[in-house]
Amino acid sequence: MENKKTNKNTRLIIIAIVLALVVLFLCIGGATFARYISSKKLPSNQATVAKWGYVITADAKNLFGKDYADTAIVADTTSDPKLDVKASGNVVAPGTTGNITFGVTGSAEVLAKLNLAFTVKSDVSLTTGEDASATTYNPIKWTLKKGDTALVTDKTLADVSTELAKVSTEIEAGTVIGEKDQAYTLSWKWDMGATTDDANNKLDTILGYAAQGAGTYGDYVVDGTDTITVTDKSDADNEVVYTAVTKIEFDLSIEIVQISNSERVPAGS
Repeated sequence: MENKKTNKNTRLIIIAIVLALVVLFLCIGGATFARYISSKKLPSNQATVAKWGYVITADAKNLFGKDYADTAIVADTTSDPKLDVKASGNVVAPGTTGNITFGVTGSAEVLAKLNLAFTVKSDVSLTTGEDASATTYNPIKWTLKKGDTALVTDKTLADVSTELAKVSTEIEAGTVIGEKDQAYTLSWKWDMGATTDDANNKLDTILGYAAQGAGTYGDYVVDGTDTITVTDKSDADNEVVYTAVTKIEFDLSIEIVQISNSERVPAGS
């Protein structure tokens, strides 16, 4: 009986020791894995690509044509065959006119720059004389407008080129360009003599012969291919030689590009 009581006490002591060890282990473990923590949750962040909505526009369908009526280009001749001019290719002639419109519309969220490049390769002309005594007849009169503002009026293609060379417009970020803000219209006309004895009629006629090609046409002799000359022999004692250009040709380049502030044109330059 005494032994049983001793064994029971021993077991109780062992259980007590085990419980004490468990409590000690938990205390030591808690102290080992505790740490300082500071935290903050940031709001959701996102970004999109900056908008670029500029569009270059150019409409040249009314610039030159093969058929003209009522001193203007006509695109459809099937409904009204009564034409003043009918040719195999694009031509200009006394009494005709045409135009081209071009520019930029839209908006962007970045700083941008508009550049225009206009290169004249040839313009219709008739020149007589040499050096300082030379005189040139330019029958085609060109007009350039920006919106409703005339920049060049009834001048030559060279004058148009000079004016467009000045165009280098910086467009601030966020700017909205409407139809007329950066819209240019380049138009031309070749006036027809008001009467049959108009002073320019003879010069217009010489240009027409030059366009026809080498040959003799009454008092006029046309010669040359690259350089066209027309000799006026109507006055046997005073023949006049003209150099003729019978072709209009130019290149137009329109560019709008994003730039940085460091690429701005300095003020006053």
